Order: sequence, then structure tokens, then C-alpha cells
Amino acid sequence: MSQRKPRGAHADREGECIEVGFARTAGSMLHQGYEAAKETLLARWADEDLNGKPKYSNFSPLLKNVTRTGQLLEAASQAIIGLVRKTRVGKRCAEDWLLKGLEKHVLPLINVDKQFAEEMGLGFSSRGSVKGGKLPSARSVAEVLRKHLKRPAVTGLFGEWGHFMQRDVFSIPESPLAEDVDCCKTPEAQDCDPIQVAEDDPLHATLPCINYRRSARAQAILGHRESLSLVSTYLDATPVYGSTDKIAFQRKTGYFGYLKAPGDEDDDEEGEKKTKKEKKVGDCAAPESFAGCFHLEEDDDWVSVAGYLVWRRFCDDKHAYNTWEDLERGLDKELVKDLKELYQ
Repeated sequence: MSQRKPRGAHADREGECIEVGFARTAGSMLHQGYEAAKETLLARWADEDLNGKPKYSNFSPLLKNVTRTGQLLEAASQAIIGLVRKTRVGKRCAEDWLLKGLEKHVLPLINVDKQFAEEMGLGFSSRGSVKGGKLPSARSVAEVLRKHLKRPAVTGLFGEWGHFMQRDVFSIPESPLAEDVDCCKTPEAQDCDPIQVAEDDPLHATLPCINYRRSARAQAILGHRESLSLVSTYLDATPVYGSTDKIAFQRKTGYFGYLKAPGDEDDDEEGEKKTKKEKKVGDCAAPESFAGCFHLEEDDDWVSVAGYLVWRRFCDDKHAYNTWEDLERGLDKELVKDLKELYQ
């Protein structure tokens, strides 16, 4: 009879090989395998672009590069594992186990080859023009739009409601790397992207530069830089009820209860009554102020949604807008003409 292997020996061997994969796929071996795969694929991609096969007809330039980056990372992984398997300890391990060890490094392309990641448009710097230059500032684009958009026949409440909606569906944190940084004074600082106000802009006299900081990073490993929102994207009255159950239950009288009104008596956790004079921190302070009544900070900026309907006309899922001719189908031709001059 053959001797049966001790129970758990297979799992132990797998664990050992995963650690071998993790330890051996670092340093010079990682970069050697990556460079070999990159050289091969760059030649293949040049041939694809020359002959137009595959066509990538349903891929945007960014998606095309994301797909190619996936090819590169996969090919590099295979090359690196191939090098590990040539070693004395690596040849005794299954490729799958070694690959699990490699995955423990969690390496995005930008950590392996930052320059190439930026060239592929996957870097994490601000987007640039397709011609390689800088894009016009958001303020300049806004000025062109305001020049062509007709002022809607609405009251000030329209702007107030627009701000309420904006706070309901977006709450994007700024990058902690730019916290307390004056980006106008140090535009080269990491995650700083200040908006320069043109000299002929009416705002320039009082605010020549807008201290804009980029949002916090939220992408996983592969692809373009992504941000995150701290609230849901639904119109669910987040400024009123908050974005968590804890905040909601502090503002309502029960799970399906009414919103607590300022000045109303309420039962605390011990069942005792509290009056207006005994308000807890965070309670609605109306009518003296709106502190605690809405989930907004005191220094929140009020924003306008003028032009929102026009924006929705060409930012929906029914049309594709990839060229200036496409924009002319959804916008005023004079507006598109001015935008062309601004971007070119």
C-alpha cells in the first residue's frame, strides 16, 4: 500500500510556494520580466496600429490603452513567473501558486513604469489635450458657456434648490496630500491643480487664482484615476437625513418617524424629556441658524446649475459626442465655434 500524505501537506506546500512567489517576484527579477514583455508588446502594438488589425472600432483611445495595459501586465506576470521557475526553489512550485504570490504585491502599472503609464494616459496627472497641450481652465470654459446660454426665467430659489440637489448626490473628498496647501502659491505640489483666472475676466481683480485641489484617489489597481463620493447618487434627501443610519436616527423620531422639528421636546436614550435649552450638540438650531438642521458645513459654497438642462441634452446615453460636428447637433453652432477656438 502507498503511504498516504499527511493531511494538510498540500495546503502547506501551496502556502510555501505563494511565499516563494512573493519573495522572488520583487526587485531585479520583476523589472527584468517586465522589460522583456514590454519590448515584445510594443513591437506588436506598432504593427497593429500600422496594419489596423485589430481595429479597436468600439474602443475609445483610453479604453484601448487600458486593454493594452492589461495585456502588458498579464504578459509581464507570465515572464516574471517564468524566471522564478528557473530557480532551484521556483521549479518545484506550480505556476498558479507563484502567481498568487506575485499578486500579493498589488502593483499597478504606474508603480512599475510611471513614465510609460503617463504616456498611455493611465497616469494620474490632470488630463491634457489630444494634441499634447494643456486643456483650457474650467473658468474659461464656463465664461464661454455663460456668454451663449440664456438666463432662465427663474427666481433665486432655483439656485438654492440646485445647490441642495448637488449636495444630495455628490460629496467628493479632497486629496489629503493637498490638505492645508495653498495651490495658487505652490502649483507644483502633489494633487494641486489651481485654476488661473484670465486678466480680462471680471473675477480677476478680486480672485486671480482659484485654489483648486484634486479629489482623493479611489482607483483599485488598473485604469484611470478615479474619485469617490461619500454619499449615494440618488436624490434621497441626504442633506436632510444624512448619509448614514446613525445620522438619520438622530434626526428622526423613529425608523419611519417624522423629522424632528426645532424646539420640539424629545425623549433621550434614558427616556427623560429634553427642552430647547437642553439641546445636544448637532441638533437643529433654527430659527437662530441652520446649524445642525442640514448635513452641510458652514463654509460650503453655494453653486449654480444654470445650463443644467442644456448639459443634459448632450450628456445622456442616447447619443455619442466625440467630434465637434457631434456637438453642433446638440448645441448652438456659435457656442461650438467659440469652444473650438478655446480648445485649439
